[in-house]
Amino acid sequence: MPPLEAAAKQKVLEEIHLISISYDPVELPRIQPYLTHPDPEVREAALNGFVVLGHAHGAPLLRDAARKLTNPNEAAKLLEKADWLELPSIPPEIIRTRLLKKAAQSQSSTGAGSPPPAAK
Repeated sequence: MPPLEAAAKQKVLEEIHLISISYDPVELPRIQPYLTHPDPEVREAALNGFVVLGHAHGAPLLRDAARKLTNPNEAAKLLEKADWLELPSIPPEIIRTRLLKKAAQSQSSTGAGSPPPAAK
């Protein structure tokens, strides 16, 4: 694939951006070909698009692209993001509950919030 001219490259970058902010995992295959594009900026935009979409369905596509790349550092980056996409998400309510519980435990172990011991 020949290098893109500036206008064509900008159009591709905009397309990737618009697809990524759809937040629809059905769109992942539209970004996938750009993961192995000759232009490093396009590859980076495609990877960022996968991250923005943030869906676990993107992980196999990232792994497939990593196998096709010749640069081991870039391949490792794709594999790292694939692993990240597969991490389970925690609903905000659970995070809030855990933080409140941890804060309460911290206060009880340090004695915060309890009266000082009586002087003898």
